[in-house]
Amino acid sequence: RAWTEALASPEWLQAMEALSGHPVTHVDLRSYVYLQGSFLLPHTDFGNGSRRRIAHTLYLSEAEHVEGGDLVLYQCKTEHDDIVETTEATRIAPAAGRWVLFEVSERSLHEVTEVTSGSRVSLSGWFCV
Repeated sequence: RAWTEALASPEWLQAMEALSGHPVTHVDLRSYVYLQGSFLLPHTDFGNGSRRRIAHTLYLSEAEHVEGGDLVLYQCKTEHDDIVETTEATRIAPAAGRWVLFEVSERSLHEVTEVTSGSRVSLSGWFCV
C-alpha cells in the first residue's frame, strides 16, 4: 500500500509525465506470483479505451530463488495497424529491487517466460490517464 501511495504522489506522477510525454493522473498496482510452470503469453496492455500509458514492475524475488520468468519486450513491425513481424528487443531477468518501466501502446508486445524453478514475485501495474 505504501508503494502505491508513493507512486501516486504528485511528484511521481509529474516525473512519469516528463519521462513519457504522456499525462498521467493515477497509478494502478497489483501483486503477482508466478510459480513453477507459470508464464504469460505475448500480449499488449493496450486496448480499446485503455487509459494505461506506462507499465511498471518491481521485482521482489531474489535472483537465486527463481529460474525463468524473464520479461521479454518485442520490437514490432506493423502494416496497416497490424503487427506483422516481431523481434526480441530485450530480455529482463527478475531480480529483487529491479524496477522496469515501459510505454503501453498497440505495439508494446511483451511476455513473461515460463518459471522453471522457484517463484517470480512482483508488484506490477500501470500509470494511467
